[in-house]
Amino acid sequence: MKKRRQSAFGIVGVAVLFFAVVSVPTLATVAAEIATAESATATRTLPAEPISAGEFFSVRIEAAGYGAFGQVVETLPAGFKYVQSSLNPGSVEVVGDTVRFYLLGDTSFNYTVTAPHTEGTYSFSGLLVDEDKNEYEVGGDTEVVVEAATAVATRTLPAEPVSAGKFFSVRIETAGYGSFGQVLETLPEGFMYLTSTLDPGSVVIEAETNTVKFTLFGDTSFNYTAIAPKTEGTYTFSGLLVDEDKNEYEVGGATELVVEEEAAEPTVSIATDKKNYTTGETMKITVGLKNPAETAEQVLFAWGVNFTDYENAFFWLTAFELTLPPESNQSFQVPLQVGDWGPARFNAAWHVALFEFDGETYEKISEDRAEWSFVPALELGLGGSESEIRPVKVAEKIEKEVNESRSKLVRCESKRTKGIK
Repeated sequence: MKKRRQSAFGIVGVAVLFFAVVSVPTLATVAAEIATAESATATRTLPAEPISAGEFFSVRIEAAGYGAFGQVVETLPAGFKYVQSSLNPGSVEVVGDTVRFYLLGDTSFNYTVTAPHTEGTYSFSGLLVDEDKNEYEVGGDTEVVVEAATAVATRTLPAEPVSAGKFFSVRIETAGYGSFGQVLETLPEGFMYLTSTLDPGSVVIEAETNTVKFTLFGDTSFNYTAIAPKTEGTYTFSGLLVDEDKNEYEVGGATELVVEEEAAEPTVSIATDKKNYTTGETMKITVGLKNPAETAEQVLFAWGVNFTDYENAFFWLTAFELTLPPESNQSFQVPLQVGDWGPARFNAAWHVALFEFDGETYEKISEDRAEWSFVPALELGLGGSESEIRPVKVAEKIEKEVNESRSKLVRCESKRTKGIK
């Protein structure tokens, strides 16, 4: 039997084929890893302008290509303090000057730090760690300039005169005072502080000097509300900003406020033709509206009822806008049919009010009330319902009848109350 010789070419061919089969996927994997490595990036954005010593500022990080999860490890310059970030607090770990941000698909976030009190140029550094623990340097901005703090505070007062005895708002804007500070506002004589947008625990009033101390913890602005005195005139406000090192700076901006004579405001009144009513009678209700001003006034008229024998039994029945003509004094009657309002006598009172819209909220400018009593038909021997009285149910019935009467009033306004819309 002849021995078969193996061809050298055949052996080499098999080897080449084996090498090709085994090696090609490995090269592809390496190429993919290289591609992934090249696509993993992180960029830092720092403020372009110098930062005042002790000032808060924001740093932005944008990251991509790190996989399903990763980390940004930022090393803060000496003297800088981490405050917070836009990530969930549980995703942030702070150890000394190193802040570790854990990412789960996040492509960007901001974090806030405070600058030190020493002037100079400071360098930030950081790493992006991908899901395979490969590390990449955070690019973008690396340096921030810290300059001497220039603490400033500015006051904004109403540009127009304020009516005597009226509320008004003052705005204070601050910067450069450090991690904490105070604004000491001295109100002119006769003015009274009411409230502010700061936490009440951050405000102290010194009655003897009429000075209000506002303590700030990074706040850059706030508003406070005061009441003008009853005396006309031009009044001067003054104040100081005290930084964390107890340096004092005068509050700039507006200082003078004009208080003018209290403006005449619209008034409302209500009355009934008698004290007691029973089912089937007509209650004649007279509503008066007066506007002493020289201009027309837009007001919100509201009408409610209070069942005075019961607790928490006040109900608004209707509310609508009216335009009161200038220098007007008018009244109109609202006939209200008294229904079957239950088997028991009860006492009640109509309540009317006018509200003025100041741009943000409705302020009550006038109100009046008229007391009356309901006497059930059973008590008068006229028959009637024996069901138990429930104020809310009675209010619902009255509300319907009041609104029906309002419709009649609206239809006749053009004839009887010229100028009211």
